[in-house]
Amino acid sequence: MQDFTKYLPTRTFYKKSILVLMLLIGIYILDNSSVATYINRVLFTYILKPLLWVGLAVLIWRMPHIKPAAKLRYKKLLYLWASIFGVAFIIINMFAGFLDSLGKSPYDHSSLGIITNIIYVGSALVGREFARSYLINSLTKKENYFVLIPIALFMTIINFSLNRYTGLSSIEGTVQFIAEYLLPEFSHNIFASYLVFLGGPIVSIIYLGIVQVFYRLSPILPNLKWINTALIGILSPIFFLMIYNSIYLNIAKKKKHQEDEDVVSWIVTSIVSILMIW
Repeated sequence: MQDFTKYLPTRTFYKKSILVLMLLIGIYILDNSSVATYINRVLFTYILKPLLWVGLAVLIWRMPHIKPAAKLRYKKLLYLWASIFGVAFIIINMFAGFLDSLGKSPYDHSSLGIITNIIYVGSALVGREFARSYLINSLTKKENYFVLIPIALFMTIINFSLNRYTGLSSIEGTVQFIAEYLLPEFSHNIFASYLVFLGGPIVSIIYLGIVQVFYRLSPILPNLKWINTALIGILSPIFFLMIYNSIYLNIAKKKKHQEDEDVVSWIVTSIVSILMIW
């Protein structure tokens, strides 16, 4: 009979995990409230919010925490592959852009614009990934997707404003939002959740940071049809996760169970599923 005790939350960290969840929800509610109108939108967005995210990261960093699953000697290799997959995602999108179309970036690329973009994106990224890492590594000791997937879904939901959800007024618009934005973000979050499970927040910060820095700082961006954005955004992180998992198992010299972790079969199944939906 299978032993499920290894998947149970670590009791010592249970209450603190709830605290981290509540802080994430609190920041989300504050961000979607009318507070910014009473203060100043620029002040709130580029000073107050970054301070909240950095404060959350510092608070979590000072908490006692459980180390990630991967051994310390594998950390540099995990960082390297996170970088490779981040660059790979950019290359895939740019290649699709050459086949589809390219467009001018909507972001401000002045010196002040670059600085504010880095502060805005970087602080949120650090705060979110420290929170993700703490939650996952406190709630499971083994690779358990009953923990990884709900946390990935939660992080996906709070990544979009309430206005994005309440503004969906048609079935077509809802389907397009789910396919173009929600599911790709969810796919990235599943991969990021696995990254923090193995290597901690720095690994996911490297992967997501490379992607976000490209979109914020590149003057030219791929202008893809929404269905192509959905295809790439959903499929790529899934492939990255499977490859990353295979690489880690190999370097850790763990025996692979081919019937459970056949990478080729998973890739074929994913491609067929996405193409059927497409």
